[in-house]
Amino acid sequence: KTSGRGHKGQGQRTGKPRPGFEGGQAPLYLRVRKYGFTNARFRTRYAEVNLADVQRLVDARRLDAARPITVKSLVDAGAVRRTRVAHGVKLLSRGGAHLRTPLTIEVSRASAAAAAAVRAAGGHVHLVYYNALGLRALLQPERFEHRYLPRFCSVPPGAAAAGMIHPSEAPSFAHLPQRYRDHVYVRNEPPEFVAGLRAAAAADADSKHA
Repeated sequence: KTSGRGHKGQGQRTGKPRPGFEGGQAPLYLRVRKYGFTNARFRTRYAEVNLADVQRLVDARRLDAARPITVKSLVDAGAVRRTRVAHGVKLLSRGGAHLRTPLTIEVSRASAAAAAAVRAAGGHVHLVYYNALGLRALLQPERFEHRYLPRFCSVPPGAAAAGMIHPSEAPSFAHLPQRYRDHVYVRNEPPEFVAGLRAAAAADADSKHA
């Protein structure tokens, strides 16, 4: 009758209890004291890009050396995956000895050797501050196509002390689409200007849904 199982209750049923289950009583991992603490899950993580990769993409004409190289252009060129850009991009110096093109690079962080190699080639490195929402607006502008674009936040004092600048102060500001310059980066605008922008955006949205 038991098909060879030979047990009652839990033993005669298909499947096993999950590891650590002790029949309903408090398991061992809840009975023992916990020690230690770590902030690893809150650590700032940067996607790393080496100068060798930047020069290779410039040679392949996937990066335009005549324009500032931003985080978005690095993602679009395939230098780094967008899903790995959690807090920004850090520029490293591997292959810096072979960098021969003067470049203007805008990243979140850069090693001292990488910045020196870029300057030796006649270029410049700018550290631009982005928070999570600012990175989302920069890398995925299509997500804000029918919404009011968020403004980039101001640079915190600690980041400013480290040499980071606001996106509106970066060289790539002049190359951004007009929609970005009007809606995102204009700071200290008068209230009537903001009201006019919101009214124009609402009218545009109504015309598209009509």
